[in-house]
Amino acid sequence: MSLGIFGSLTTNKTELVPLNAGEIGMYACGVTVYGLSHIGHARSALVFDVIRCYLQFKGLRAWFVRNFTDVDDKIIKRAQHDGVSATEISGPDIAEFRTDMASIGVIRAAVEPKATEHIPQMIDPALQSRIESLVVQRGEARRQRDFAEADRLRAELRRVGVILEDTPGGTNWKGPFVTRVA
Repeated sequence: MSLGIFGSLTTNKTELVPLNAGEIGMYACGVTVYGLSHIGHARSALVFDVIRCYLQFKGLRAWFVRNFTDVDDKIIKRAQHDGVSATEISGPDIAEFRTDMASIGVIRAAVEPKATEHIPQMIDPALQSRIESLVVQRGEARRQRDFAEADRLRAELRRVGVILEDTPGGTNWKGPFVTRVA
């Protein structure tokens, strides 16, 4: 089977060659669920469903994954306004999305992960390593009583969203989606 796809990175049409013979994996960013489905959601779902069905028609086992972004500023704001959790906002909207897509014949993805279930995997390992390095450097500056350097490092950490708490046992920190206790 020969199937050409357009690569937005290369701006060229290239042949689709499965990494594993007879199988193809597809991933699509799904909807951000802070309200009911609309035509844009349907368009995206239909496009990927047609591609998956075509690949299956051509004899490939098509493995399709589409995520749900179940946390963002709009969801959090609405949850705070309504006095409920973000899950209470996004959960019913995910169910409604599935119902709406089924009503127009879109086949459900094989896997539909929620963003909130995979936040640690999304955090940039380089950023995580940099944060940990700065916390260690700050601890060393404090031990050497170089409080100007310790304050500079605290300010640098604050700029990337890290909050420090100094305790007798060491420094605890809370960062973007991650907490470390000394």
